Amino acid sequence: MAEPNSNTLKFISRGSVLAAGIFVCIYIFAKAAFSSFTHDESYSWLHYVHDSFFDIITYKRSFTNNHLLNTLGMKYSEMIFGNHEFALRLPNLLLFIVYLVYGFLLLRRSNKF
Repeated sequence: MAEPNSNTLKFISRGSVLAAGIFVCIYIFAKAAFSSFTHDESYSWLHYVHDSFFDIITYKRSFTNNHLLNTLGMKYSEMIFGNHEFALRLPNLLLFIVYLVYGFLLLRRSNKF
């Protein structure tokens, strides 16, 4: 039996990573669509999302639950898509995809397999 060449192994490893990434994305999108809000998400939406942009970024009402990017993402996603759980989680989901892509691009140079 012939040994697989380098290109075949590269194709298989990248395909495996791509398949795993797609599976994880499908899972988190489904979970975001069908799960209820957690206490943290509810607290952010109730106490911070409706504040002004300036009040959010200056921590006018400071508390450990005011995560700037999450709060601002929820604020503007609600303005565009409404206040459904999936719409409020959409910025996090989209940035998770960006995280996966850049994580793959960073790690593909460090390990051949």
